[in-house]
Amino acid sequence: MPKVPYAPLPDVAPANAPAPLLNIQTPPDAFGVGIANAVKGLGSTMDQVGGELFQRATAFQQLRNETESTEAVTRYEKEAGLLHANFSSLQGKNAPAAFEQYQSDLDAKRQSIRDGLSNDFARRMYDRNANSIMGRSIFNGAGHAATQNKIAVDGAAKARIEGLKDTIQQNPKDDTVYNDSLAEVDRRVEERGAVQGWSDDQIAQQKALERSGVMRSKIEGTIHTDPLKAQAMFQASRYAMHSTDIEHLEQKIQNGVRGVVQRNVSDAVNKGWAPYMTPRAISRAEGVQEPLTRIIQEAQRAHPELQFTIGGKGGVRTPNEQAALVAQGVSKTLQSDHLSAKAIDIVPVINGKEDYNADYAPYIRAVEEASQRLGIPLKPKSEAFKSWDPGHFALPSDYDVGSAPKRVEEPEQSRIDRGTKYVRDHPLFQDDPYIEDLTKNRIQTDFNRARSVARETNLDNMELTAQGIMDRGDGKPAANIDEFMANAKSKAAFDALRPDQQIAVARRIKTYNDSLKEQTDLATKFRLQGMADDDPNKFLQIDPLDEKLKLSDSDRKAIFSLQQKIRKNPEKDPQVNRALTILSPMINDPDRGIDKKNNPDQFWLFKGALQDALQTEQQRNGGKPVGFDEIQKIGKRLMYGMVTQGWFTQGQEPLFNIGKSLPGGSLQRDVIRSELMKKSPGFVVTDQDIDREAARQAYNKLRAKEKP
Repeated sequence: MPKVPYAPLPDVAPANAPAPLLNIQTPPDAFGVGIANAVKGLGSTMDQVGGELFQRATAFQQLRNETESTEAVTRYEKEAGLLHANFSSLQGKNAPAAFEQYQSDLDAKRQSIRDGLSNDFARRMYDRNANSIMGRSIFNGAGHAATQNKIAVDGAAKARIEGLKDTIQQNPKDDTVYNDSLAEVDRRVEERGAVQGWSDDQIAQQKALERSGVMRSKIEGTIHTDPLKAQAMFQASRYAMHSTDIEHLEQKIQNGVRGVVQRNVSDAVNKGWAPYMTPRAISRAEGVQEPLTRIIQEAQRAHPELQFTIGGKGGVRTPNEQAALVAQGVSKTLQSDHLSAKAIDIVPVINGKEDYNADYAPYIRAVEEASQRLGIPLKPKSEAFKSWDPGHFALPSDYDVGSAPKRVEEPEQSRIDRGTKYVRDHPLFQDDPYIEDLTKNRIQTDFNRARSVARETNLDNMELTAQGIMDRGDGKPAANIDEFMANAKSKAAFDALRPDQQIAVARRIKTYNDSLKEQTDLATKFRLQGMADDDPNKFLQIDPLDEKLKLSDSDRKAIFSLQQKIRKNPEKDPQVNRALTILSPMINDPDRGIDKKNNPDQFWLFKGALQDALQTEQQRNGGKPVGFDEIQKIGKRLMYGMVTQGWFTQGQEPLFNIGKSLPGGSLQRDVIRSELMKKSPGFVVTDQDIDREAARQAYNKLRAKEKP
């Protein structure tokens, strides 16, 4: 450290002289300048250190704020991304409906993260980025909502158009629905055009396309009820239809027309009517006395160039119907021959339509000529009556229909010729190379089926009459026709026989009573027994009561019992075979899987159940053989019917296969086994027997539930 010179005593005396100029050389350090400078430097250094510390503290805090803000922004970006992803997954009208909530969620999430920051500086830094993220998310969400709103509006319009088409297809006859739907389709297309930004040309094209679809729906719905009308509608509208709709309808219409034409033509010609007769027209003649309908049918066959049909209310009428017609001025009497089923009204068909104003003269001549050819008289009509009701024809009031000449059945080939000529000449079928062959095959099939059914039905009735002759109900044979007819079952079978067979019943009664004292010719007996093995169908046609058979009453009963035994075997029972023929379309349906070729076990199970059902129905009918319509009902019950109470579970198996739903060893199977063993002691009951009995019981329960 520097030292300051110092003397405690002065060494200079005072003098009377001006003081000399003193020039003392004093270094600044002597007065602490160095120290001051040192202190000053120290202060400066301290200022610098303090500033550095402050700057470093400020920088550190800023780094913390930036880090906190960055982390918060990253977290918000992630949360906003999740919200946007969820919102973007919304489709259709759900997106615009949720857009307001989406904005609220974005803002709420932004605010909740902001509130968690430690200071305003960090919040300000966070706001700059978070607000940008929220803005972009809202902008993108708005775009998604707008797009989905367009899709929703467009989809709703499209869905409504398709719904209208479905409604039209279900109600093809409702023209009001059709016209209203066309107008709404136009409006819906305009809605789509507005949201899609279509031009006027695009909207017009889309309207034409949708209108084509509406017409397609109307035609397609009509195919199911009236294929011929659908075909006419198609031909009239196809110029305005789209090519895809035309292609879609062409095959459907062709198949529909083929099916209905084959069926209608076959039904008409096989019932004796002209091939153009519709099922509705034929039904109008139901109940009219057969000789009169025979005359009309003969006139139609003889004059195919003159098309005429049965007029509305032109068949059998009730008193109330007749009174209503009189009130309307259509008829002039309450005592009409229509009430007694002896009158029928025809109407000319011109260009496919009934024409009550046509010239009736050629039609009247055709009917009168048919009457003369058949030898069946017609009731005379006055000129006034002819002018009032020219299409009316009736049998004489006192005419005995039983005295009418025997009907001569039309040969099969004649029926085929009439049917195929009709479809061949019809203008609607000119371009169909298959319709003629298809119609021919249908006529042949239906003809043979009807002949088979008639033959087997007659055979059943002959068997029942034989049984009634041998046992009138008390174990004794019928001695005469009165004793035979006293049995209701025998009478029902008798009434169903042909007239010549009815006449023969009295002779068969005498033959059997004579055989009570007759000895059997062994050769005849052995021949019949051999026939039963070699040709059971021929054997079943043998009348055990035939007077030409030299058999005792016991052997006649034995032959009859053998026939019944063969009938109980489904493979040989003609009644079952007849029913199988009738039900063949149902059995051979590939979706059912019960045809004999591909699933023989199911087929035999169905056949056994069918045989039991036929026996049940025959008993319900008082022994009368089961008819065509009832056989079809039996088939549907066995295929679809389900027993809903009792042992069986609904919806698991078709009725004929219901036994398969009973597990082995179950109480139900044991109960059925016990019942069968009680009926036939010593009989070995198999699982197949139980399955068949289960089906029989199920069928009977189902029938018991049905209304009589």
